Amino acid sequence: MMMFRNYFDFFELNGIEVKFKISPYDCVVELGRTAVEKFGNDPKKFRETLKKYKPKEFIKRSREEATHLPARSLSFNSWSIWEYTNCLVAILQVDLECPGFIQNFPEAIEYLKAVNENNVHHITYKFEKMYEKVAKTFNRYSGKSDIKYVTELFEIPKEEKSCRYDEKIRFDDYISLHFLEYWKSGDEEKVGYLKKYYIHHETLLPKDYQDLIRYLGILESDDEMPEDGALGWVDLYFENIDRIIEVLNKDIRVLPPIYTKMINLTLT
Repeated sequence: MMMFRNYFDFFELNGIEVKFKISPYDCVVELGRTAVEKFGNDPKKFRETLKKYKPKEFIKRSREEATHLPARSLSFNSWSIWEYTNCLVAILQVDLECPGFIQNFPEAIEYLKAVNENNVHHITYKFEKMYEKVAKTFNRYSGKSDIKYVTELFEIPKEEKSCRYDEKIRFDDYISLHFLEYWKSGDEEKVGYLKKYYIHHETLLPKDYQDLIRYLGILESDDEMPEDGALGWVDLYFENIDRIIEVLNKDIRVLPPIYTKMINLTLT
């Protein structure tokens, strides 16, 4: 199994672990303490959590996360609203001990009823649809929802333009996959867009080349690897540039934008 897969699995598992640890409502099913003892009965604290999941806030966070994810991982994850659903359950638990407490959250009453009737899928579905609407048009390279502009500018074929994030290839990856072709096209608008959004804007250090090689799983064994941060990583990268491009062309969906931007920089 390639090294990038191990790296990604590690990231995913640790991401789930972090989500569990950071939520103050992880103990909604914990026995031995009352709800007020566990969560308090100050509405302000609960409102702060619910506020983070208002549509604008949820969309903003989804966009930020998308800029770091490879295309194959750009799909709704129910863990994303774990804290929200647990917060709703906690409100219901406190309401049982402090009747009327639920009235402090009129904006969430629909979801509170859904949770109380065990219709969590109703909540998940709405967030999932919201996420998918954002992800479909969101350009992870530019950080904008500019699908109409880029598909027309780069003349992306219709079958690619209409692709969803979970299908063959996204429109933003399509541009990166054809980066050299667009770069050499002589079209000032296209090249200007690539310079602004599709190239890493900082000088690459040996550590960056090292991360690229390791993420892509280019080397067969650890014996070939220079010491951490050594200049040898730079030479090793360019010695293997053809293979790197081959990996990129084979399945760009496994690469986060940060890495493809770095690779694009080395091709200019």
